[in-house]
Amino acid sequence: MPPSFGSVIILAGGQSRRMGFDKQQLVIGDELLPHRQIRELRELFSQIIVSTLTPELYKGLPVETVTDLYVDVGPLAGIHAGLMAARSDYVYVIACDMPEVNASYIEALKQKLSASMEVKRPDGIATLRASGRIEPFQAFYQRTLVPAIEHALLSGKNSVVDFLHNRPFLWFSEEEAKRQSEGLSIFQNINKSVDIGPLRKKVKGHVVDRDVAEQSDLLREVDILRVTRNDAFIYTDTLIDEIQLNLTVGEETMPFYLLADRMEDFVIGWLRTTKQIENRDDVLKISHRQTDHPDVWEAEVTLIGKREHPASEGIIEHGRPTLAEAIPALPFSAEWLVERFDLLDQSGKLFHLTGATHVLALYREDGERLDIVEDVSRHVAFDKLIGRATTEGIELSDCFMLTSCRLTASIVQKAAAVCIKLLASRAAVTTRAMKVAQRYNIRLIGFVRGGRMNVYP
Repeated sequence: MPPSFGSVIILAGGQSRRMGFDKQQLVIGDELLPHRQIRELRELFSQIIVSTLTPELYKGLPVETVTDLYVDVGPLAGIHAGLMAARSDYVYVIACDMPEVNASYIEALKQKLSASMEVKRPDGIATLRASGRIEPFQAFYQRTLVPAIEHALLSGKNSVVDFLHNRPFLWFSEEEAKRQSEGLSIFQNINKSVDIGPLRKKVKGHVVDRDVAEQSDLLREVDILRVTRNDAFIYTDTLIDEIQLNLTVGEETMPFYLLADRMEDFVIGWLRTTKQIENRDDVLKISHRQTDHPDVWEAEVTLIGKREHPASEGIIEHGRPTLAEAIPALPFSAEWLVERFDLLDQSGKLFHLTGATHVLALYREDGERLDIVEDVSRHVAFDKLIGRATTEGIELSDCFMLTSCRLTASIVQKAAAVCIKLLASRAAVTTRAMKVAQRYNIRLIGFVRGGRMNVYP
């Protein structure tokens, strides 16, 4: 009987500690990369299995989700969990950050594997580079490998490549692979940025997110040495192109480090959160220019005299709700907030590529999102939001902010300066932030993740 090939495993992991962000959140066009993979793989496989720590990302999709039985030991555990759920004899394995689903390559693997059955039944088939390097993904694994993988994991041998070295696999040569995939692009993965330039422009006819393409001048490709447990090699990484802005106000010049976009928003926001202005009309002129050094900019501000503004120390206490009353007093439901943070995660395009930015968003009380910013500095991102809102004359006391960064005293003080009365974060809240928030009647919400959140007194 010929072998069956109806199952595929997408290794989605979910924590991605190596890259510093969740690879499942990579976006191409207007959809998550794993969702795009699922759409294309449905044409080739009858059973799609996703190995993930966040199965909620796949709710309603035609997939089965599995969770590693052996945690924190890498992709071999994901393959193990997927093979346990698989129904076909051989199971295709692909990582969630690999954008290319190549039907002709998959068919070529199946044909070579089927032809070999006349002699022996291999444990699977994978591509072997001319250099001797094995490509462990975009490969077929025999379902009966479950006990062997379990034995390797229990022995502390977690490397997929080492496992394949010691098994009777059939090898697809580099030349054979190149005939199906020009330039071996099938093995390219976005978050390693092996060739991020072409991927940023187009992947199999799908335009990569326009916001990222337009912000390509904020990124820089650098050759680095990647060291793993078993190997060391050079590849091209994508870094945030951070610049220094020397800001002069009066006779004082201060350096800031940020992305080279929305610099006027930053300047206005910084002036506002440091209480040097109350509105945009307090600024006569802002000029900024790039110096002879490409990574250094200069900005100069001229204020309209010395205006006397009403003493404002933030929001005055007006019967702050107790913790028991906090949820009914919030301008949104817990479910709404969790959903907004999912959208915030998806909006972090630069973070998905580099892991180097914070993402902050400004909302009205009625739930309308007014603005969203990414920057290397959470304080700069905060000021950019405030600067744009100040220029547009938005009443900030009617607004709240969502952030990917921890809520520290310095962030809460900025919120108090502009009368924002609620901050919510994916991350932690510090005790001093809580004390400042209590003084100015600002509600803090932290750890909005996994369908839960913490509301602080």
